Amino acid sequence: MKKLSKRLALATFIPALLITLTLAPLFWSSIESRVESARITAQALLEAEYGVLLQDMKASLNHSLAIAEFPSVVKYLSNAQKTHSAYQERLLKQNGDQLGVMFNTLLTHFGRYTRLALIDMNGDEHFPTQSPKSPAADPAHADALYFRDAMTLKARSLYVSPPYLRPGAADPETTTAVVDITAPVFGQDDERLGVVLITLDWHNMVSRLLHAVGTYSLAQALLVNAQGTSLLPNRSGAISFGSSLPIQWPDAWQAISSSNRGEALLGDHLIFSRTHDIRTHHFRSQSGQVLGLPGTQPWRLGIIVPRPGLTYLLA
Repeated sequence: MKKLSKRLALATFIPALLITLTLAPLFWSSIESRVESARITAQALLEAEYGVLLQDMKASLNHSLAIAEFPSVVKYLSNAQKTHSAYQERLLKQNGDQLGVMFNTLLTHFGRYTRLALIDMNGDEHFPTQSPKSPAADPAHADALYFRDAMTLKARSLYVSPPYLRPGAADPETTTAVVDITAPVFGQDDERLGVVLITLDWHNMVSRLLHAVGTYSLAQALLVNAQGTSLLPNRSGAISFGSSLPIQWPDAWQAISSSNRGEALLGDHLIFSRTHDIRTHHFRSQSGQVLGLPGTQPWRLGIIVPRPGLTYLLA
């Protein structure tokens, strides 16, 4: 009986071993193929995400610079801060009305901004133009960092704030993610006249940025600042807006902060990343200098996909 049992065990074990040795290379080859496919997909998504971010930021910077150089904008700010006769006041009002119409048109057609406004040398706002989802209006701009820094810049230079949450104008209980972009306005003989303020609808822009990622349901996106704080609105990325990647996922932060571009294996995930620094990556725009809040640049983009394994293959 013992000999029979041994023979039966061998008769079962040997074919199983042969089958395993035959199929193992096939399984391994298939897993490697899936891993390479996941890598290619993640890299393509990252490039698409980076391209959208670069394109949208370039357009926003150029829009700000163009508005700051409109002759009607320069004329208005130049005349608005002088004493006028009754006739000149009527002309100034007419110029302001025309600018208001133009700003409304730009806001409608651009579709990516919640606010356009002119700010004079004293920090006072002139005919602000806001969309229905604009953040609540500022009482004054004189003490705002975006105004103070823009007032120190040369022509064709910009200040870009970090993305931040602000209460909505229609419902203060809700918040809107926005970015403020300001450009100085100069008149004749390089006379400083004030600032153009554009508020970018960050949530809208990021939604477009993440559209490509959404085509691959297993992928997750990351966008964090230089300190690892998430810049993606809630439920649209791997971690929520304002959360700290170094705290929530230290290994991921270590992987994407160690180089300007790279890939890493983190447990069951592959992560691919690259950086975007608005201070130096504005070469495709018309700006000569872009200033941001210290300690917030560069932005780090990442795409996270599952690393295919045996379980993934058998699913």
